[in-house]
Amino acid sequence: MNEHLRTSADVAPRPSSAALAALALCAALLACSTPTSSDSGFGDAPSTRDAADVLADVSSSDADVVESDSTTIDVPSLDVPLVDVASPDVSIVDVPSVDAPMPDTACAPGEARCASVCVDLSTSLSHCGACGATCSAGANATAVCAAGRCAPVCVTGFASCDGDMSNGCEVDVRTSATHCGRCGQTCSGAPNATGACALGRCTIACLPGFSDCDGVASNGCETDISSDPDNCGACATNCPGRVCAASMCTVPRSCRDLHVAAPTLPSGSYTIDPDGPGAGSLAPYTVSCDMDTDGGGWTLIFVAPDRNQNSRTLDYTVTDPTLRMSAAQALLALRDTTMATQPVVASVPAVRFGMPPNWRVQAPFRYESVDETVNSVVLPGTTATPRTLRYGYALMASYGCTGPWTPTANSWGRVCVNGTTSALYAAFANPLADNCDRSDDPMAGCEANRRFTIAVR
Repeated sequence: MNEHLRTSADVAPRPSSAALAALALCAALLACSTPTSSDSGFGDAPSTRDAADVLADVSSSDADVVESDSTTIDVPSLDVPLVDVASPDVSIVDVPSVDAPMPDTACAPGEARCASVCVDLSTSLSHCGACGATCSAGANATAVCAAGRCAPVCVTGFASCDGDMSNGCEVDVRTSATHCGRCGQTCSGAPNATGACALGRCTIACLPGFSDCDGVASNGCETDISSDPDNCGACATNCPGRVCAASMCTVPRSCRDLHVAAPTLPSGSYTIDPDGPGAGSLAPYTVSCDMDTDGGGWTLIFVAPDRNQNSRTLDYTVTDPTLRMSAAQALLALRDTTMATQPVVASVPAVRFGMPPNWRVQAPFRYESVDETVNSVVLPGTTATPRTLRYGYALMASYGCTGPWTPTANSWGRVCVNGTTSALYAAFANPLADNCDRSDDPMAGCEANRRFTIAVR
């Protein structure tokens, strides 16, 4: 009886590719068997089929029926009993992955996909010109990708003057004297100064002890701030004592110290501190300084106050003994009330001699009568000559400087250098008018513009 029966495949949908893959895995690992003839009730079909046969039948698109002799039987597509078969001939089948690929989402115009990320290859620091091409920068520089090429940019105030960007921007053009403002711009020096760069502009750097007080760079640092009393230590720093030493204002001990520290100072009134700053009990005080006569540096310690002293105890105008104790020379001269540096009467020259020891103790006007030999120089001469210095309040036998002292109760007074035409001071211990004249002609009286003075140095 040759009756054909249709399989369930004719009426049931075909298994999907996923189902086929699963069935293949099952067949490979566990093996599958078909129903026996006794189980089916049809003819003498083979009792057992291996997994490969079943898989071939199921996978074939044309396998609608399974023939056994002349009889066609129904074979269920998926209802095949599973039997554990430990067959050494069963092969492992490679099963392809079933994961779906990542959708290839389109990048924006001008962008490219690098590591699943859309990037602009013309500007990306991590993908500059190509995926994975990273831009870096050296010192004082910023990494930049421009038009697909790495092009580091110097930060403000720096430049790559050696042309090698691998070491970054190595020059600070704000302060470099050889690359000021731009590469190759050199700043030159000036008197008492070296070239310098400030904020990218050439300037000068003054040497120690100098400063550019006039603000003109072309003449360099023209001011010596180490000794200039008008610019002591810094421009426009004025020293009250008119002495600047080591860039610090100090008060001089005498007019001589002041003159040594500032040789160009004119004659006039200045503050001195003979016992030194903070060293003694005396506060600084003002004196008249003669900065011109015989080299300058004279401190006036006596100026006749008016025309008639009439005193045996006349004292120095500056009574501080410190000046006298340190003085080496004395100067007699006639001056006007402005304490002019030169004698006001051309025919009455000043005379210089060594400081008498007695004069350090007290004023010469307080001694009765003293004659002592001194090496004197009548100015403007330069030769020292031994002469007799005469001073005291006693009476002399003549009006000049030559007569002997006369023992008497009457007083007169005289200070002069015998044998010269230099300044003389007489009659200061007498009620009569005082005389301020030459030593060889003591008849002219003392006037406001004709004052006898003693200065020390």
